Amino acid sequence: MINLNLPDATLDPSEIELIRAARSSLVKVLDYTNTVNVTVVRQDAAQYEATPVLRLPSKVIRLIAELLDVLSQGQPVAIMKLSQEMTTQEAAEILNVSRPFLIKLLAGKKIPFHKLGKHRRIRIDDILKYKADRRAESLREVLEERISVANSDDAVWHDAESVFGELDANNAG
Repeated sequence: MINLNLPDATLDPSEIELIRAARSSLVKVLDYTNTVNVTVVRQDAAQYEATPVLRLPSKVIRLIAELLDVLSQGQPVAIMKLSQEMTTQEAAEILNVSRPFLIKLLAGKKIPFHKLGKHRRIRIDDILKYKADRRAESLREVLEERISVANSDDAVWHDAESVFGELDANNAG
């Protein structure tokens, strides 16, 4: 895992401005091409002496732009392989649940895991899949509730129409 949190030093305003400018430049370039050539120039190097040119796909540049955006907001960032394994405590922190609750999820086979000796290990991709599934389920429940309310409101409206229709018929006769 590459941890890009800067616990020993915070970004000063000039560094944040550099990050924002770099992100803006990358995003502008992405509008016009599928690949991007990036030239790396050291600050102390003579003008473009032996500077490497990196040819990167737009997907990678988008990822770098997103990374720069998060860093410019002073938020910590961690980059890891999806196959990386985590402890139950780390997984619980990502899911924003208690470790005992996570253990119950594991025991109920809601999230795959394996044991390394006495310790449970969970792949980050399984944690993220569970998190995405729960979010989708939550959104589905909210949508179903709103549809139900809309349908009941519609039924109330139709009932009101029939009552008013009966009143009109009674008043006419």
